[in-house]
Formats: sequence, structure tokens, C-alpha cells
Amino acid sequence: MFNKIFIVFLVLLPIIEGKHCSRCTCVSEKAQARNFEDALSKSRHENHMIRSQTIHLGNYFAASISTSEGKQIGFIHDVFDLSMSIPQNSEIHIQPRFQKIEKNQEFVHLFYDINHRGLFIELPIPGNYTSSQISLPKWSASSIIIPEGYQAILYTHDDFTGDFIVLTSSQKDFGKFNDRMVSMQISKGFEEKPEYVAIVHSHQNYNGKKIGLTIGESLEIESSKIQSIMISPGNEVFVFEKNILIDVHSVSVPNSVPNYPRYQQFIATIQVHPINGKQSEYAVFYDDIEFKGPHFTVVNVPVTYNKTNGKLSSMKIPLNHEVVLYEEENMQGVHIILSGHIPNLSIYLFNDRAMTIVYREKQTESIQYVEIYERTNFLGVRRIIPMGYSIVKQNFPVGSIRVPSGLFVSIKNLPVFPLKFERQYMYISDCDDARYFIETPLISIRVGKF
Repeated sequence: MFNKIFIVFLVLLPIIEGKHCSRCTCVSEKAQARNFEDALSKSRHENHMIRSQTIHLGNYFAASISTSEGKQIGFIHDVFDLSMSIPQNSEIHIQPRFQKIEKNQEFVHLFYDINHRGLFIELPIPGNYTSSQISLPKWSASSIIIPEGYQAILYTHDDFTGDFIVLTSSQKDFGKFNDRMVSMQISKGFEEKPEYVAIVHSHQNYNGKKIGLTIGESLEIESSKIQSIMISPGNEVFVFEKNILIDVHSVSVPNSVPNYPRYQQFIATIQVHPINGKQSEYAVFYDDIEFKGPHFTVVNVPVTYNKTNGKLSSMKIPLNHEVVLYEEENMQGVHIILSGHIPNLSIYLFNDRAMTIVYREKQTESIQYVEIYERTNFLGVRRIIPMGYSIVKQNFPVGSIRVPSGLFVSIKNLPVFPLKFERQYMYISDCDDARYFIETPLISIRVGKF
């Protein structure tokens, strides 16, 4: 397996033996567990890294696998032996086996090795898990146990993107998908009429009144009556408010759909379309920073949106695509070209400022902005200044500036001394030390072409 090693152990784990007496010939498993736990608590090497031969853990202890920094990776139950692989440079500790606290909570068991052996983690279901929420290393999972009635979708990239595979039952071997998974979505299995490809439910967790949808069919429904959607694998559900695409869902969603404060009582139009093996690529534009608040989704390119009401603070742009933001309607005024996930447009001096959005495939144009750094030598907080004229509303000292070839930047700032005129400087290339602007707030910045 990729990036896996087999550990060769060096030191024997101290063996805790039960004492024999004339009244008993063996010690019960629970008594052994208590003796083992007492011995560990008294030992100077409690939870020390185990280097041993095969260890029979029983029902009351587990091998805890963690990184050298102490971050939990997963557990091994029952038996630990040399044939089980664990991540490189990881440590092994013995500890009492934890009991599940949640009542009626079900879990998916995700294993590092094939055949449901060795290192594993438990993931509560239903749930959506990005790479940061899965403690196993990226590209390492090889088998899975899925409770009856649930399905898991495994993705090759984070945030549920890239190639994917839909699993409706436990798998001892992912086959061609071995060591490829990065993120995963787990939801209730699809159990409805064969012609239905999506079921809209009035309550969370697929409860309450339900309406079935077939491919190509449109459903108009009050948004407050959409609390969960079950989606047949291989399909996508599009949610519209009037002619604006609000969201796209490609896997079953158990809770609060949609959950948009601005649109709580709108009449939604819902449609289902087949994925044909690959999900749609779409951009999402949010009113608030950190991808929160009211938002709308754009699937097709190229497309232009006017009259955003100046309420745009963050956005998610898929790979190989980009967005041009304009300060005025009809693609006029100051503009900037951006791509990728942008959690806060303040860094680009464009928070709640865009009136026109152009979403398109990535172009080969040169960089159209200037970078200004808080400190010299291009260090500290960075601001991205777009083409055109920008008013700086917050105090921001300038220590260094990057100016791409073919552009210039003209900067005005308040006078350092109580003079009656303002200072203005122009840069046509990089400047690693703009000391005149240290501790001096800016007034305005203009970026243009020669």
C-alpha cells in the first residue's frame, strides 16, 4: 500500500499474569483487565510506545495509534500483530477500550488495511467528512463496514470533489479505489420507488411528508417545507429561487435544506439531473465571509451577473475557473480577477463592493493587481489592490510593494508632518522597502497599465 510500512517491534510488552491459587485455575477476563489496568497505572511507562510481538488485547483494551506529536489516528481492537500496517513514524499505546456514549448512534468503520483488519476509525452517521475530520492519513483507506440502510460516497479530493465511488454495503477491498480516498459523505440509503431519483422530506433525517421526483421533473415547494433530501446515487438536485440557482446537492442531505436566512420563505423550484459519472463544477457566492449567509450557485460558464446589491464577501470557485469582479454594473469601474476559495474579500479591498460578477473558464491573461505588504521585504499582512481606483477605508501601513510588469501603482497618503499637502508616490516595479509609508495610513490607491 502507498505510504504504509510494517513495523518491526523490538522490546517485549510487560506481560501481566494472573496468580494461581488452590481455589481457582484461571483468572476471568474481567479480572485480567482490572489487573492489567492497575499495572499500567502503577507503571512508569504507562501508555508507553509498545514494541512487541503479537498482542491479544481482549474485550477491554485497545491499541491506540497516534502521530509522534500525539495526534490521535485510530485504534486496533482484539489482536495486534506484525502483519498489520500503520502510518510511518506513528506510535502505539495500550489503553482501556472506550465504550460508546451515544445511545442508538451508528458508525461507519473505516480501515487502513483490506479485509477489515488492523487500524480503523469510527465515523458517526449520517455525516460529511473532509480530510481534516478523518484522522487516517490521506489516500490510505482500504476497506469499510457500513451499517445496513446506509451508503458512503468516497472522493479522491477534499471537500467532496474529484473522482468518486458510491458504496451501498460493506467492502473488504476498495479495489482500484484503494489508497485514493480523501473525503467521504455518509447518508441514509435510497429506498423508494424505482422511478424516483430524489425524495424531498418536510422534516430532518428523512422524516415527515415526502415527495418523489423523477429525472427532468420540476417541483415547486415552499422552502420551509424542505428539511432533508434523499438523492439516488449518480444524480444531482438543483434548487432555484425564481431564476437564481441557490444550491446543488449531489448526495443525500439529512439536515436543514435549504438553510438560507434571506430565502427562508421563498418558493423553491427543484429539479433532478443525472451526473453521468462526474459532478457538475459550480461556483458559490456568499453574502458573508467564511462562506456563510445567503448565497447563490452558478453552474454554466461564461455568465455575467449584474446587480448583486454590493453584498459579496466570500466565494468558492472550482479548479480551472475564475471570476472577474467589477465595482460597477455592466462590467465598469475597478475590477479584479480571482480564482480558488476566497474566504474574505476584505484582503482584496473588495468586500461588499462588487456589482458585476463574470464567471468564466480560466484565461491566460497576466496578473491584473498589485500586492501591498504591511512590512518590508514582502512580509506581514498582505492586501491585493485591483485595477482602477480604490479608497482605503482602514488604516494600513505599507512596508513593501509588488508591481507586475506592465502595471503601475500611484499611492496617496496622509502627510507625515503637519503639512498642507498630501504625499503621492508612484511605483512601476517591486519595492522591498517603502519606508515613507511605515506607520502612515493610506488615502487612495490607483493601479493602471502603461
